[in-house]
Amino acid sequence: MILQSITGFFSGIAWVFLKAWWLIVPITLSGMLFKAWLKIRQNQFLASIEWVNLVINIPKYNLRSPFFAEQMIIGFWGMIHSINVVDKYWHGALQEYLSLEIASMGGEVRFIIRTPVPLRNLVESQVYAQYPDAEITQIEDYVDFTTYDVTKGDYDLWGSDLILVNEEAYPIRTYVGFEKGSTAEEEKIVDPIAGIISAMSNIGPDERMWFQILIQPIDNLWKEAGDKIVKKLIGAKAEEKPTNPIIAIFKPIIDEFTDMGRRLIQAPFQLPEDMPSTEDKSRLKELPSLMQYLSPGETDIVAAVQSKTSKAGFNTKMRFIYIGKKEVFSKAHVGAFMGALNQYSSQNLNAIKPYAPTKTAADYYLTKYRLNIKKAKVLKAYKIRDLSLPSYVLNIEELASLFHVPESSVKVPGVVETKARKSEPPMDLPVVGS
Repeated sequence: MILQSITGFFSGIAWVFLKAWWLIVPITLSGMLFKAWLKIRQNQFLASIEWVNLVINIPKYNLRSPFFAEQMIIGFWGMIHSINVVDKYWHGALQEYLSLEIASMGGEVRFIIRTPVPLRNLVESQVYAQYPDAEITQIEDYVDFTTYDVTKGDYDLWGSDLILVNEEAYPIRTYVGFEKGSTAEEEKIVDPIAGIISAMSNIGPDERMWFQILIQPIDNLWKEAGDKIVKKLIGAKAEEKPTNPIIAIFKPIIDEFTDMGRRLIQAPFQLPEDMPSTEDKSRLKELPSLMQYLSPGETDIVAAVQSKTSKAGFNTKMRFIYIGKKEVFSKAHVGAFMGALNQYSSQNLNAIKPYAPTKTAADYYLTKYRLNIKKAKVLKAYKIRDLSLPSYVLNIEELASLFHVPESSVKVPGVVETKARKSEPPMDLPVVGS
């Protein structure tokens, strides 16, 4: 019987295709060709963008907390703009984006922002607004100096895109959630980025370690997913949509029979006193939500999701690469970096992990060949700052937790600092000719 049903189903599909192939094939091919053409136009648009790399150096005595980095990043959100239909589908125009990067070259750690040239003034103004003592220097792209070649074998590479473990509406742990305490000597601040910098500074002259965060401002539509999760957790009533009058007439009858069937199934397994009465069920239905019945853990999840969606978000893509000469290459450095990322994990919310299809690992067959292809792909993706799927949304608080210069009270080695602190000239400074 089942086999006959399956055979009949596929026979029906074949009959429809034979009768309407002249319509189905052109429509399908047209859609595929348009998508391919649009992708080519988008790649041409991205290739036409002129980029600049800006190194941010902060004085040794930096008193700015991650909150100031959060304010800097919300300033970057100002680059969002609308794209008309012609530019989007004919010219392949896309929303511009930035790349926030932490790069270690032989143990010297630098904070770098890669930006399109037209957005340079915006980026610099936001950096100076939050870090007045900063020095911003333009440099050549450090990736261009990489002599790594998968075909020659002098160097080895480990790399991967990084993704979220759960849905993007669930936040990672941010700087706000880390404990602060005090000692008799000075305030003690637990800064998660200290672990990242420590791992990146602990490499030798023939090694490189890079962490890339691509951010693209987006509108607030992403928050709808978070709102749905919250409503589901608290049992809030969904917004009633207009229904067909005929369905509206029969819906109460269908619901009653459905409820009757559920009770018949549950009856053998429940004592009479355990079964909810009609009065109890009516009372629960009338409640606006079941928030008061949530466990403490569920309440924390609701608060965390609502906190994330209360702030601006960016379409985000993260990527990590470690390169070293074969004689000094050690995956222990990869483990140290990934361990530092685990500080941003929250058991009930979200975490960061490598994306398996891009991770430089291969098993079972043609391992060396497949591994070399993966290494070349992830290096190229890093170099061109590829913001392709899978991407996800991080809000400004999460991004600031991942990219900020640590305060001077957080002792971390390796960060390149300015030699002196900027200050205003004294009011009584003599002026030549006066």
